[in-house]
Amino acid sequence: MLKLDVWKDEAPADGKRSIPSTERPAEGTFAALPCRPARTNIGEAEPMKKKVRLFLLGVVLGSFAAFPIGMNFGRGVPLLSNPLAQPGLQAQLVDGVKSSTDTALEGARATIHQATRPEPNGAGES
Repeated sequence: MLKLDVWKDEAPADGKRSIPSTERPAEGTFAALPCRPARTNIGEAEPMKKKVRLFLLGVVLGSFAAFPIGMNFGRGVPLLSNPLAQPGLQAQLVDGVKSSTDTALEGARATIHQATRPEPNGAGES
């Protein structure tokens, strides 16, 4: 059970009392707050080390799961598929046709733009 009364009326085992029970400090002062003893046990840091190890293990395992899913997301394929699989022949053919069509369309657009450009300063008027 939690004891809320910090000031005890009985004397400690060594017989010394830092503040007698009749001389309690005023409320709202720092002296009224209970003091924790200084940490002398070095073994108390062990739970924190376990938490840090567990956190780092979670980061490593999470990155092993996240990198392949991120690769699949970037390619636009299903997230749980093999990220190292080579695209099929049909996909390579479609990508090749798209890139060659884009190149041909850009060339045609540039040629049409060059042919239909207006003459500078009305040089084409008769």
